[in-house]
Amino acid sequence: MIVIDPVRTETADLADIHLQVRPGTDAWCLAGLLGVLVQEDLLDHAFLTARTTGAETVIEQLREVDVARCAQTCGVDEDLLRQTARTIGTASSVATYEDLGVQQGPNSTLVSYLNKLTWLLTGNFASRADGHAVPARVPRTGPRVSSVRITVFSARLVTACRARESWGGIGRMPRCAVGGLCRK
Repeated sequence: MIVIDPVRTETADLADIHLQVRPGTDAWCLAGLLGVLVQEDLLDHAFLTARTTGAETVIEQLREVDVARCAQTCGVDEDLLRQTARTIGTASSVATYEDLGVQQGPNSTLVSYLNKLTWLLTGNFASRADGHAVPARVPRTGPRVSSVRITVFSARLVTACRARESWGGIGRMPRCAVGGLCRK
């Protein structure tokens, strides 16, 4: 699981990679990740050819992204940013989850757009096992496993209270129980 968050949260503690960006710089982090995906040709060309129109226009722009400057702006080590992009670009599936912090922060529309480009460029848009969970559509059901099944995760959502009850704390949960980037 990869977490992009200025705060070292319980979720960040669970993550394989935590990109601890400066507050308000998520767009630069995502632009840097996308720049690496394009510049190192970690794209799903078959998906882009079959399912998109005009992708080359966006790809041309992302070829010009100064990854070092993006990393510097968001306060993340450039090598870590590049390795994270490679992890995304070579994963068998990618799912994303964005929550209120980024949705109500600076450049939120751009961040959502860049997030969606991640799915498209890696061929993970509208795929049965991949995609995006929208928090506003997931009802809170109290201190237990949610009754909601989300296609992108193919698993039940787990609340922090249930994690404490079942595993002795959120930090002891199995990695894939919280969704995110899980390899087959």
